[in-house]
Amino acid sequence: MHRIVRLGALGAAAASLILGTASSALAASPTSGHVYVNDNTAGRNSVSGFDRHADGSLTPIAGSPFDAGGAGLGTPTGSAGAIARTPDGRYLVAADPGSDEVSVLKVRPNGSLRLVDVQPSNGSTPVSVAISGSLVYVANTGAGDSNYTGFRLNAGGHLRAIPGSTFPLPDDALPGQVLFGAGGHVLVGTRVGPAAGPSFIDSFVVGADGRLTAAPGSPFPAQRIGPFGSAFRPTNTSQLFVSNAHDGPGAGSVSAYEVAGDATL
Repeated sequence: MHRIVRLGALGAAAASLILGTASSALAASPTSGHVYVNDNTAGRNSVSGFDRHADGSLTPIAGSPFDAGGAGLGTPTGSAGAIARTPDGRYLVAADPGSDEVSVLKVRPNGSLRLVDVQPSNGSTPVSVAISGSLVYVANTGAGDSNYTGFRLNAGGHLRAIPGSTFPLPDDALPGQVLFGAGGHVLVGTRVGPAAGPSFIDSFVVGADGRLTAAPGSPFPAQRIGPFGSAFRPTNTSQLFVSNAHDGPGAGSVSAYEVAGDATL
């Protein structure tokens, strides 16, 4: 996460230099969206925001980076999905791994951000956030208090923990990402695990009350070591794709899974 931020900062600096010589070209490219990065800043954490132009270029949003309320670590963290946007586009939810908290930021019409809420992550070292409707799940990866835990996000942007929603994990699980599939009825979490393995993938059915029921056979053995960044296929959310990161240089791979109605992989 930190490496991505450093590259983003360098890219922003380069873009500002380009703007000085090619402002007319960028002016002709309208803003078509925004890009946000969880900075994982040591001490007070922040979120950087960029206008995304129709030609693919990025320029910093005025006021960026924005205060995230909690604290980052300031060091590289194994994380995918450390920031997520609500389906209606009104809020961002960001992990604060240095303070064991989760922040909610309001997205203004111009893309700038305003801090709304900061809540304990109900675990240690939160690294990943997943959102489905008003339901938010966080993956905590710190030894001694690693888990998946659920929250509800209300219309005002405030998080409330769901009683009984926490699913504990072993100290060496090292979850890297948590994500929703099947229209929010399935929750999957990747366990990066020790560098030499074994590695697993958790899969759950999500109840109407927001609590989790582990799929039969969960956690499932990963196909390779170090399952990390993952995605459900947009046109078929019964298909899950998982990147495997720990098989050594040049040996990365992607695994594909079918997801049954009971969340079995």
